[in-house]
Amino acid sequence: MPDGGLFRALVEPSDNMLNFEKVEAKFGPEVRAKFTDIPKGSAVLRFPSANGEMQACTIWIGVNNISMMLNKEEIKSFLFLLS
Repeated sequence: MPDGGLFRALVEPSDNMLNFEKVEAKFGPEVRAKFTDIPKGSAVLRFPSANGEMQACTIWIGVNNISMMLNKEEIKSFLFLLS
């Protein structure tokens, strides 16, 4: 998966949610399995920024999807750090 790819997918046109079918279509069955095989509930997603620093954000792993747990200002900050 490209650096920050899952995070970027989560913040595409203000949806802030990816169902597991979208995860598999974008990133393959291995990435989907990483999310469907862990316990449901809150989690921390870690990913590298463009300059290699590790970033993190809080996500919710649901029965059918992955959701962001950030407000718009935090999302804009992460996108800035990733660019």
